[in-house]
Amino acid sequence: MLLATCAVACDDRPLKEAVGVTARAKTAQADAGLDAGTQSDIADATDATAAVVTPTDIAMGVDAGAPVVVLPDGFGAADAPAPLPGAATATIGGARPAKVTVPHAWDQQSKWPLVLLLHGFGATGAQQDWYLGISARATTLGFVAVVPEGTKDKVGLQFWNATKACCNFAQNPVDDVAYVTGLIDEAIAKLRVDPTRVYLVGHSNGGFMALRLACQIAPKLTAIATLAGAADMDATACKPAQPVSLLAIHGTLDNVIQFGGGAIVGNPYPSAAVTVAGWVQRNGCPAQGEKLTDVNFEDLLFGKETHRTRWQPCQQGTDVEAWQVDGALHVPLFNDAFRDAMLQHLLARVRVDL
Repeated sequence: MLLATCAVACDDRPLKEAVGVTARAKTAQADAGLDAGTQSDIADATDATAAVVTPTDIAMGVDAGAPVVVLPDGFGAADAPAPLPGAATATIGGARPAKVTVPHAWDQQSKWPLVLLLHGFGATGAQQDWYLGISARATTLGFVAVVPEGTKDKVGLQFWNATKACCNFAQNPVDDVAYVTGLIDEAIAKLRVDPTRVYLVGHSNGGFMALRLACQIAPKLTAIATLAGAADMDATACKPAQPVSLLAIHGTLDNVIQFGGGAIVGNPYPSAAVTVAGWVQRNGCPAQGEKLTDVNFEDLLFGKETHRTRWQPCQQGTDVEAWQVDGALHVPLFNDAFRDAMLQHLLARVRVDL
């Protein structure tokens, strides 16, 4: 069983978040066909103020301090693809090993795209990978997956040293820019990675970190995808050496990393719109974005809840795209269409070096 709580005051609406998580868990119970007795056992284990959550909900920091009952590990696994059998696995990263998954045909091709996944605050790489289904798609979509782990804080929660707002709260002397840079270099040297097709995916704290990396090691990156991430509040701190394509995904009801911006332990972060606008400007994109068709990426919400806007053409063949998920919380109940679309979006981009 996995128990953790949000170590920071994510915002001032813990009751609303707990209610949302409870409703989501109850829906999952019904979808999974849990019998009345099982549901009763879960209900008896908590009180009227407790939230019933899954391990992934807890891992992603959804709980804001309320009592919790955690459903068994693996509950709801049908929503996240299982790892493909037979895919080669290894580690890179030395003293901070990162799990590697290569496609089945890895030895039949000299160059492969790299997708590096950055977990959220308090999560592990394995939990984040389960949620987004990255390694499970290494063979079907054709890429090398690398899943590293952050540094543990004094209470054992993993973090990335991204910005003042998130999430190195104890100011530990850890250089995650150098660490991730080293992982990319090692993957290129040892894993047949194409240096013009290097992608980052980050959730929450991992999204903050991906944005920082795009600012500081742009020549090594092709594109990044952030879910519930935000840029550094100081826009002048981001001066990328070249453009990097961005896919920014954010739920409008996210009250951990708020869609409209907010603060964590007194340190502010910008809104989703400001974060995107900064990259539109840096990449030299048109000021006006193109509205794309709405899509259904979230199974708990009705209809086509995800509204997409793309800014292109931008410098050196890059673009910026925003997926606004209306009504979604910090850990949306994404479907496989989302998982496929996010990775296909990244893999379609190739870095152009001048």
